[in-house]
Amino acid sequence: MPYHLLSYALAAARRAIAFILDNKEIPKGKRKAADVLKDYIVTVNEVEDRTGIEFLSALASRDKSRISTSKPPFWPGKKC
Repeated sequence: MPYHLLSYALAAARRAIAFILDNKEIPKGKRKAADVLKDYIVTVNEVEDRTGIEFLSALASRDKSRISTSKPPFWPGKKC
C-alpha cells in the first residue's frame, strides 16, 4: 500500500500546484476540505524528487524553473 499520495496540476496559465498527503485519514475537524489541503501544498520539485519523474520536461527551462520551484497559494474553483 502506498504511504503517500503525490499529485500536481498544471494550468494553461503556466501555474502549478502540488500536494503530498500521507495515505491515512486526515482529521479536518470543522475546517473545510480546501482549508485542510492548504497544509499539504508543496513545490512540483518536491513531488519530482519523491517520484523520480520530471513532470514539466516539455516546458522551456525558464518556465519550468519558475513553475517547479514556486509554492503558490491554493486556488480551487478559480479560472487559471
